[in-house]
Amino acid sequence: MYQRVCILVSGLLCVSTAFAADPLNVKTGQWETTVVTKVSGQVLPKEMLDKMTPEQRTKLEQAMAARSGGMAKPHVSKNCVTKEELEKGAFDPPDASCKSTVLERTATHQEVSVECTRNGVTQKGHMTVDAISPEQIKGKMEMLAGEGKVVAEFDGKWLGATCAVEK
Repeated sequence: MYQRVCILVSGLLCVSTAFAADPLNVKTGQWETTVVTKVSGQVLPKEMLDKMTPEQRTKLEQAMAARSGGMAKPHVSKNCVTKEELEKGAFDPPDASCKSTVLERTATHQEVSVECTRNGVTQKGHMTVDAISPEQIKGKMEMLAGEGKVVAEFDGKWLGATCAVEK
């Protein structure tokens, strides 16, 4: 779950700037995004948990609890926003199981709703991104999953026009 949230949030800068009609007014190049994720409630569906043995369930719940504690810590990532991504003009969900709907798109504010269905389980979410300036963004993603909720708040800052090559 944490990795999927990171993928979604890391892509938010590209998501927010990728609307052809009215792209977010931000610069291309290297961006750094800081994300804080909080999980509340049981994000796995009861039906899935009920199919597990008591040992599997206990192990999974312990792993989820351990991850949840670490999610509240800021996660920093860098990504490159290119002109081609800006011109692409569509929100690119993480995989084919997700659909998105653009709710609002201006040069300073973008909103998208997302619905993902995997293994018969539907997750619904809402994302907003605001361009504070061409070099700074702020946003929030909320996903309802199972009986729980995942909230990721993020800040992004432009580092420069040239993207660093990762090794």
